[in-house]
Amino acid sequence: MTSSPLRLFIPTLMGFIFMGVFIWNITKIEPMSKASAPVATQVAEAPILITLKMAHPATEISIYHKDSRIWHASSPSLYSEIDVNLPDSNEYNFHVKAKWPENTPDTAISMTLEKQGKHPQSDTKWSFGHELSDIYQFSWK
Repeated sequence: MTSSPLRLFIPTLMGFIFMGVFIWNITKIEPMSKASAPVATQVAEAPILITLKMAHPATEISIYHKDSRIWHASSPSLYSEIDVNLPDSNEYNFHVKAKWPENTPDTAISMTLEKQGKHPQSDTKWSFGHELSDIYQFSWK
């Protein structure tokens, strides 16, 4: 007596299905659990006091740190103190943009940076015409 092809096909198919399920179970990728997920690190911030001194009253002034405007004033006083919280670092660069009325002589803006536990540092830049756009750099060792 000969076996029918269907009698051979069914056990073979069942064997392939069993092996497929077994291989699929051992190779599937499990999603990461919450305990093993990477934790975002928070950057510590430091309180910074910025002092601006101008020789002539500006019509407008802005201070930028890392492409973000951290302070802006229209018609600021000749002396301004600005409290900001910035990422803790030993180096800070600020881009200062200022405008004065027409016919204002070349004038200076002095910026002093005070950080807790560090000596205050100052930098002075001069305008060219009635505008200033310059980088103030501060660093501690």
